[in-house]
Amino acid sequence: MAPETLPVALGVLLLVGGAFFAAWTAAAGYAGRALHPSRHELEERARLRRIGVSGTARVRDSREAGTSPIGDPLVEVELTVELDGRAPYDVRQRTAVPRRRLGRLQAGRSVPVLVDPQDPARLVVNWPHR
Repeated sequence: MAPETLPVALGVLLLVGGAFFAAWTAAAGYAGRALHPSRHELEERARLRRIGVSGTARVRDSREAGTSPIGDPLVEVELTVELDGRAPYDVRQRTAVPRRRLGRLQAGRSVPVLVDPQDPARLVVNWPHR
């Protein structure tokens, strides 16, 4: 390589390296947001696990509605929620479901739920940790 082409080669190398670094940084930031539930969503689930009223929800209907950022099926589910001392009521919710739990969302099956005592339409399915 001629001595006069060395600065050009270094400039090209720095330009390509900088572009790669910028693309990598952008992709890593996007992946971090896409692959992890938002802080608000995690806090809401933790809150319902702490203060939620235990109940049972009977599945009336469910249909896949896409895929969550981490690859779990996103399911729109219609539930009839049953809590002690309250009349049953219907809720429609879109939620990510672990693949191994999809069979639990067939019409007529029941799932355990934790319900917000202040807003009965807010609930989380209490999937077992097995």
